[in-house]
Amino acid sequence: MLDRSRFDSETLAAMDDIARLLHIKTAVSEMNEAFKNAEGLDARRSKPSAKRVMKTARAAAEELLKEAFVRKSSRDFREIQRRHLRDLEAALESAALLSRQEYAAIPELSGKGILDLYVVRPLQEMTERWKVATRDKSPGK
Repeated sequence: MLDRSRFDSETLAAMDDIARLLHIKTAVSEMNEAFKNAEGLDARRSKPSAKRVMKTARAAAEELLKEAFVRKSSRDFREIQRRHLRDLEAALESAALLSRQEYAAIPELSGKGILDLYVVRPLQEMTERWKVATRDKSPGK
């Protein structure tokens, strides 16, 4: 049976990030219906921000996935993180904007909104972790 014990720690961490990224993409995609149906939320105005988050999450997840399943002894997950970090930071700004729109329209959510819990916070955690990882593993160190 294939389980987590078959993978090294770096590949497991990448696979966990892939799962987070796909969950972020799905959460934003599903919020589209809420933005269409909730009074005070503008789906059309939020579309560019939502697309940026979904596109960035998908691209990073796809590249990590490809690297995780390439047959070679050394994988370069840090380089993938380095390449996607700037886009992830921009996606975080877009997600925060969407979250503020959600809170403005539905103030009773305060701290419990879908976008805050399932998109903004995981993106914050991931970008901070990737910054540290790419800084610590930069060439010459």
